Amino acid sequence: MLHKTISSLQAQQQTGALTADEIVEVLDIFFKGSRNFKYTRDCAQNYAYCETVEDRCNQFIAGKRGVFFEYAHTFARILEQSFQIPARLVGGRVITDQKISAETHQ
Repeated sequence: MLHKTISSLQAQQQTGALTADEIVEVLDIFFKGSRNFKYTRDCAQNYAYCETVEDRCNQFIAGKRGVFFEYAHTFARILEQSFQIPARLVGGRVITDQKISAETHQ
């Protein structure tokens, strides 16, 4: 399913039918709204032996389970490698007096 989506988007990009922003939006919906991928923490052992980010991304695509790290890195790699759209990840933490619920951290 992912490969078909990428191929379709690439064809549309080549004809000028989709902008970079539209490609990002479609992929965002694919990952967040897809029932093919599950946001879960119970798969940490699947990634324990991955030596590179590429290995983690491939494992995520094959296993269809992961946390923010796998989603973000896979999303960025697809944007850069398949569509030549620059993508970078930024990590950090915002410290506030407000508590962040687990539901909003997905």
